[in-house]
Amino acid sequence: MTQQLHPGRHKHYKGGNYNVLGITKHIASGELTVLYQPLQGEEIHSFFNRPLMMFFEKVEGNETRFTLIDLPSRPPFIVAAEHTPKDMEIVFGKYQDHEQPETLYNLFGISKHTETQEEVVVLQKLHHCQAGRFICYPLALWKSTFNRKRFLLLEQSSVPYLAELSIHD
Repeated sequence: MTQQLHPGRHKHYKGGNYNVLGITKHIASGELTVLYQPLQGEEIHSFFNRPLMMFFEKVEGNETRFTLIDLPSRPPFIVAAEHTPKDMEIVFGKYQDHEQPETLYNLFGISKHTETQEEVVVLQKLHHCQAGRFICYPLALWKSTFNRKRFLLLEQSSVPYLAELSIHD
């Protein structure tokens, strides 16, 4: 049986509530992960990526790791980061991909992989049939000279913006 991911509020089997934003694809490895944010506690301003298969896996007592509680009636609420990243190479805003000039991205933020602890830059496509999809770039790759030339900042913003989500398998 195939599980389908829905954005919205999910409950972790240990009790915490999380806002699931969508599926990301790691640009280097191709791994699909779930992008989510805690709705309480010290990490409320953080974003995390968990491998898609782990998100649905059975844990203690044959219980699912995450259970959907509420589907959003509007685009998911985002608790914005308390501050813009201090590293000037990481700026929230709209970017154009020089390799595909018709493709625009929103730099959504920085996320940490729950298993590898790798930090990634989360980009959300803004146009075409893939609008709303997320991709992840390793932070080190994003900061490289290659990517500073590849992605052109068109419009800076002080907080992340979440375009309308469309969840794809």
